[in-house]
Amino acid sequence: MDNMPDGLIVTNLKGTITRVNPAITKMFDRPREDLLEKDCQEVLDSKIHELVNKIKGSPTEGFTAEIDLSDDHTGKAVASAIVRDKLQDSDDNFLGTVILIRDITTEKEVDRMKTDFISMVSHELRTPLTSVVGYAKLIDKELKNTIFPQSETNDPKIKKAVEQVKANTSVIVSEGDRLTSLINDVLDIAKMEAGKMTWESESVSIEEVVDSAIATV
Repeated sequence: MDNMPDGLIVTNLKGTITRVNPAITKMFDRPREDLLEKDCQEVLDSKIHELVNKIKGSPTEGFTAEIDLSDDHTGKAVASAIVRDKLQDSDDNFLGTVILIRDITTEKEVDRMKTDFISMVSHELRTPLTSVVGYAKLIDKELKNTIFPQSETNDPKIKKAVEQVKANTSVIVSEGDRLTSLINDVLDIAKMEAGKMTWESESVSIEEVVDSAIATV
């Protein structure tokens, strides 16, 4: 326990700290003697006290929380109950709480940088894509309204070429719209990570999906 990189806190059923390891003293910048035999509410982050109370109320469950450490670091605490018998569910079965704390400051910073990078790249991609899709739609409109009507002929080669161009421009426009939608989805990654993403379910035509896939390739 003393050599663990993660912090360890053990409390009794009253919430009094009965054991800590050296990692905890570094995480909270408190000497061992300032923690032992003290009420965790008095000497540690308030969320630690909340975890202890949650464990008391539901000894069979595990609870987690993000807590503030010294030097503006952030830790992830995982709490579980110490019980006499895991198969029993009585008031006198609960003995205390054990809490493991891991410093996740670096992980959170990397995650934030990743989210910022994805957001920046997505915005940069969307700007030129808007022009590409916009001009593709203009070309498609001019071809259908102006060029193709002037190219009406019975020549099978020309008719085949016209149909091919129509199909190609339609694919460019539809795939451009699809790429725009995908980029917008990437921009929603922050919502996903915050648990605020709303999923919507709707019916789709399998024939349209297959036709679109075939036309693309």
